[in-house]
Amino acid sequence: MSKSLVGKFFIKAEGAYKEYKGNKAFDAGNYIKAKNAYQELYVLYKYELGEKHPDTLDALEALAISYECLGDYNKVFEMRKAVYNGRKEFLDENNPDTLTSLSNLAITYSDLGDYNKAMKLHEEVYVLKKQILGVNHPDTLTSLFNLAGSYSDLGDYSKAFELHNTVYNARKEILGEAHPDTLTSLSNLAISYSNLGDYNKSVKLHEEVYISRKQILGVNHSDTLRSLYNLAISYSDLGDYNKACELENIIYNARKEILGETHPDTLRSLSNLAISYSNLGDYNKAMKLHEEVYVSRKQILGVNHPDTLTSLSNLAGSYSDLGDYSKAFELHNTVYNIRKEILGERDLDTLTSLYNLACSYSDLGDYNKAFELHNTVYNVRKEILGERDLDTLTSLSGLASIYSCLGDYNKALEIGKEVYHARKEILGKKHFDTLSALHNLAIHYFYLEDYNSKRQII
Repeated sequence: MSKSLVGKFFIKAEGAYKEYKGNKAFDAGNYIKAKNAYQELYVLYKYELGEKHPDTLDALEALAISYECLGDYNKVFEMRKAVYNGRKEFLDENNPDTLTSLSNLAITYSDLGDYNKAMKLHEEVYVLKKQILGVNHPDTLTSLFNLAGSYSDLGDYSKAFELHNTVYNARKEILGEAHPDTLTSLSNLAISYSNLGDYNKSVKLHEEVYISRKQILGVNHSDTLRSLYNLAISYSDLGDYNKACELENIIYNARKEILGETHPDTLRSLSNLAISYSNLGDYNKAMKLHEEVYVSRKQILGVNHPDTLTSLSNLAGSYSDLGDYSKAFELHNTVYNIRKEILGERDLDTLTSLYNLACSYSDLGDYNKAFELHNTVYNVRKEILGERDLDTLTSLSGLASIYSCLGDYNKALEIGKEVYHARKEILGKKHFDTLSALHNLAIHYFYLEDYNSKRQII
């Protein structure tokens, strides 16, 4: 065997070993170890094969996925841009692998909160795949699926539903009702029904997906458990918190047994279980579980990881539920400052933290400060997401509440009407958020002692 062939064999064998190490660590939920293994693989291929070789770019994408799980979306963006540019140059911009890279880049824009850019890229990929592969090719349908997700992120649930329905019907016809991709589409269609406020339809479809996956894959398969989680969420949306809690408990115990107590998926299940306890009014139990998740995530992922910060925010919510508004304020403030430093002031997660902080000021009776922060969040969300985005409307609703607390009931009523009519038009009159806006509107009329209008609204 020649020296060059020996060298090539060594590179291939060494690369396969490093990839195996990365995959094994990734499956175990140890994303830091996975990142280190994929980093070694990338360095090896880059040195031996060149930075634009297909194998090198595949290794870089694997590394990007690890960083994605670690919540470093800026790093992911940098890597995926390099993968896309490399494939575009090496393979051509219309090559399926290049288009997949562009799709991954769109997902990263979404993770960074730039939903408009994400939608634009997903649309570009969909149009190209439709032209090259045909409308019913699996890759084309995946692109349409991603595009539907972008519409959902932007709050256009009707358009998202339309596209998810198209994908589901195409996959059902081509692949059959029981194919994994068809069931995934049915699951997303169920979520679309939920977003539109049809929770009964959502429960029915999630139940259908769960039963099919349980029969095909088994009760403890990750996809089956994900279906059970979606079903639990639907029961929660319907207000059946006992049933939701029962299902969350099953999911948590299954994941704990299969994956271990500290696996990210197990901790996610424990966090969801805590939320169920909170919905049932058992705030002490919820706080205990949120604290457990926070401590584990902080130890495994680090204090600044997005999941760790979400846990700290949930813990703050539990303190608020228990009436400890000072402690809740302290934790919300911590989350806000970390997110502001890492993500910037205008990031959507940072704005969510600022919104929570505004609510904490309100709970503490500092309505002027609460008004200032709610106003900031509203104006930035309006600029980034648009006036009719659901998060923007949530901020506007928060402003209405503060006007009411400050005694300006007419202004509160004016804004309350705006929120109600916008939600009714976007979500429908029976959606929970629309009904919540209607309830708030009735309260504003009550404070104005306009009892007739209040009765008419109700």
